[in-house]
Amino acid sequence: MTPVEAIAMLDRQLADHGEDVEHFASTSAVPGTGTMVRAFVRGLKPQDLMSGLKQGDRRVTLSPSSGLSPAEGHRIVIAGKTYRIEQPPEAVRMNNVVVRYNLIARG
Repeated sequence: MTPVEAIAMLDRQLADHGEDVEHFASTSAVPGTGTMVRAFVRGLKPQDLMSGLKQGDRRVTLSPSSGLSPAEGHRIVIAGKTYRIEQPPEAVRMNNVVVRYNLIARG
């Protein structure tokens, strides 16, 4: 599988099964002024709480085709609730090409 194929597969899955979230490349979040993107949003597993994450945190997966460069401190609105991106997001690479972003959102 090539990076282009991996991104295309993620985009199809996001289109079919993801949800709309609003990303803000700043520390403020005024609804309607961010960038709307599709994302996978999941809760945490019990073992995640042992690694310093908190109940209520969310795991979020974004596609690089969104054009975003999520960073620690940015805001993301999920189902009307504002979260802060914690920790530097993980950029998953294949052959040196980013094929997805995994991040932790805390609200």
